[in-house]
Amino acid sequence: MTERRKPLEQLTPEFDPLLTKSPPKLCYGFVVEVDRLLEYALAEDVLPEDFKPKSRYTALPYVLDRLNELTGTRLRLCEPWLRVGDQFVLTIYTNYSMHRKHYSDDYDELIVEVLQEELGIEERPMWHWDASCAT
Repeated sequence: MTERRKPLEQLTPEFDPLLTKSPPKLCYGFVVEVDRLLEYALAEDVLPEDFKPKSRYTALPYVLDRLNELTGTRLRLCEPWLRVGDQFVLTIYTNYSMHRKHYSDDYDELIVEVLQEELGIEERPMWHWDASCAT
């Protein structure tokens, strides 16, 4: 692991596709354990009554649907480059979508606050390397 692959608090110009040609994809959001998302699904009753999971991951789209509804945005799950256990980055936007999805600092902060409250997250979101493009 290199220092360069660690999460960033702020996106630097070298990762902004408007300023740099073809930078790697970074995901802005929170690292969350799959177990935490499953606990949320059960606690908030987001699964259909007839839901029969084929794996632990089949409940995740229902969690995303609920969180999307609460935040008014389209969240995604990305695999972090620095991964410990069964984790994803609950992604608010990427460095490629931020110019389309970033409406205002106030709106972004509202999304962050909703996610923190709903999932019991205390830390701030960070920029994480997306494992699918970690070359």
